[in-house]
Amino acid sequence: MSKKLQLLRNLMKSGSLTKGKVVNAYLLPRTDPHDSEYISAPYERVKYISGFSGSNAIVLVTNLIALCWTDGRYFDQATQQFEEGWHLMKQGVPESQSTSEWIALNMPKGSVVAFDPLLVSSSTAKELKDKLKGMNIELLPVERNFIDELWKERPEAKATKVRLLGLEYAGESVSTKIGNLRHELKEKKCDSIVLTLLDDVAWLFNIRGADIEYNPVVLSYAFITMDEAYLFIDKKKLPEGYEEHLKGVKVLDYDKVTEIVNEYHSKNKENASHKMWIPSETNYWISSVIAESNAYDANSPVQILKATKNEVELKGMRQAHIRDSAAVIEFLIWLEEELNSGKVLSEKIAMDKLETFRATKDKFVSLSFDTISAVNEHAALPHYKMTENSSLPLKASDVYLVDSGGQYLDGTTDVTRTVVVGDDIKDEFVDLFTQVLIGHIECATAKFPEGILGNRLDSFARHALWDNGYDFGHGTGHSFGSFLNVHEGPGSISIRHNNPDGRLKAGQMMTIEPGYYRTAHWGIRIENCYEIINCNVTSGATNFLTFQPLTLVPIQKKLIKKNMLSAKQVNWLNDYHRVVYDTMSAYFKNHNQEKEMSWLKDACSPL
Repeated sequence: MSKKLQLLRNLMKSGSLTKGKVVNAYLLPRTDPHDSEYISAPYERVKYISGFSGSNAIVLVTNLIALCWTDGRYFDQATQQFEEGWHLMKQGVPESQSTSEWIALNMPKGSVVAFDPLLVSSSTAKELKDKLKGMNIELLPVERNFIDELWKERPEAKATKVRLLGLEYAGESVSTKIGNLRHELKEKKCDSIVLTLLDDVAWLFNIRGADIEYNPVVLSYAFITMDEAYLFIDKKKLPEGYEEHLKGVKVLDYDKVTEIVNEYHSKNKENASHKMWIPSETNYWISSVIAESNAYDANSPVQILKATKNEVELKGMRQAHIRDSAAVIEFLIWLEEELNSGKVLSEKIAMDKLETFRATKDKFVSLSFDTISAVNEHAALPHYKMTENSSLPLKASDVYLVDSGGQYLDGTTDVTRTVVVGDDIKDEFVDLFTQVLIGHIECATAKFPEGILGNRLDSFARHALWDNGYDFGHGTGHSFGSFLNVHEGPGSISIRHNNPDGRLKAGQMMTIEPGYYRTAHWGIRIENCYEIINCNVTSGATNFLTFQPLTLVPIQKKLIKKNMLSAKQVNWLNDYHRVVYDTMSAYFKNHNQEKEMSWLKDACSPL
């Protein structure tokens, strides 16, 4: 058992944070008060207590056992990173138990399960209460976080400046967006809404920040009524002139949100029609001040509003992907030149060089996530995160997987390519690369009715692998924002996610990224970003959709077995490379980059 676990258990037994009450289990999700997937350093409590750094985790520590739930992206990584005394609980597998199920089955009657109300969402709290009803197990919200009591060198939160996003990038004014949101409230007979998701708040008020690395958001809440709009934020982060940008918005201190929400509710709760929209992801600290009879529990409507990009955002997204694709192409050329000359690079050298290429591009702000720069066995970890001590050497004969993206003022990008620069390539690897490519093509060429959920497309990307007894443990695709989070709800292509709000429409963004991972050897992933567009079908129906590529980076042809592809699949690849060549050669011509134009001609020639 690690020393940290022992100290945590001692704290639980002491009752010092719970007015003398002994705690039998402590529940800790890896998140922040805004239910964020990516979190800033002060909120990395799960990593501190367990060693695991993945983006999805819920831990439960009892007097006897320490459990960590995560999904298939992280099974291998978690077991490698866990400190002594931790046990993996696999999400999304047939025999898996949820956290609430495990508590119900294993905690004795009279147990006290403590949690931080800022970190547990209202929906999670409700699920726990429902599951444990009548079992004499107490759920105890505790304001002071147990981990913070142990973490003596917990980092301070960053104080970053807010960027005001103009109409040339946002496409819609703050007042228009608030008006559209109020329309959604009226539709559901609600008089107000609390917004806690950071990208919801950033989108609504056309502001961007840097409080969380790679995510252009700022710690903030919003509260919208039919008459007032409130933004709760550290005012020191706002630039000069923000008053005009936020005209008509009441800007209050970040910590005032519960007070204002409670005050509004108290004034209106006797009104029979009083109903407040409390999104499912709202933290329990806020949601608990609203009487259940006055709360409308559903996902945030802003998720749906911002999922479909307006014309300005669509234009910006296309342009951002051209510039980003140029950076990746420049990197791949550099990589080939370096490795073919006999040099030995490293995961870190390659990662840093790719960022250098991106940083030269117009409107570049930052990366959109931590680059996955993975050689051989590290590529077998779908979400490998390099550390100073883990960087492997990179040679021409190695399998190299690079998953990366950028934040630009006019768009967000995400692209993965798997390459082998040398010619000594095992036949099995080429077979599996081709199967992954077939899955990508089958999903990318799908035509489907408007309004379906993305989970119905997930198997398109897996059939070729399934036919040979293979699979991959992550979703096929995710939505992404416009100069916002690289993972954006509510849409996705995944059998594990069937959010009813995530119905696919023209103007939405989606990645397609099937893969295959041979544990301890290598991994393959091919990822493009796509725009969902209307398409023609034989029946003449006008409500069918398909995917149009935004990412314009060649797929390495020497890793493809042409005889495994159908004529339709070969045509897609050749058509894709033709678009890549036409668009990107024009870009490089405008920038007097003849070497890149020459490389593209070969990389994009017909298969």
